[in-house]
Amino acid sequence: MPVDEFWKTSRGRRVRAVTALSTACLLPFSALADPPLPLLKEVGFLGRWAISCEAPASPRNVHITYYDGGNGQVGRRVDRGAGPPALEGKIDSATLLAPGRLAITVRNVDANWQAADGMIFETEVELEGNRARTVRSVANTGTAFIVDGKMVDGRPVPTLTRCAESRS
Repeated sequence: MPVDEFWKTSRGRRVRAVTALSTACLLPFSALADPPLPLLKEVGFLGRWAISCEAPASPRNVHITYYDGGNGQVGRRVDRGAGPPALEGKIDSATLLAPGRLAITVRNVDANWQAADGMIFETEVELEGNRARTVRSVANTGTAFIVDGKMVDGRPVPTLTRCAESRS
């Protein structure tokens, strides 16, 4: 029996109904995922991070601030210094992979990202005291930006320091 004909049969209609019901039942569970704020607070990830906290924000020394976005959510602001506008993002999820190693899902939510607005990145960060280094970052397009702690062009990813005045 051709596939088109199968969906017209009573068995095909039952399969569609069960599939739709299963999908509808699973959707609420994805919405029940733990919000990222409690974990990121617990591990000390909130606050302002930079290569040099003493130096002003600039394209070579961006200041990244992770903040309480309300309702258990976490926002991310990338300050590139005077001139270019700050770029906003959201942390959709956070998981502690091992002591000192986080997996976070980051989503760009600012028109100033231009073509990258709406992109989602699966990122892994190593935390040690008040230092953090991204060791992996892959976009939802499949494009890798950071692999094994190095940019795809081979340069090492800089280590960021949590700036004392913004620690949350």
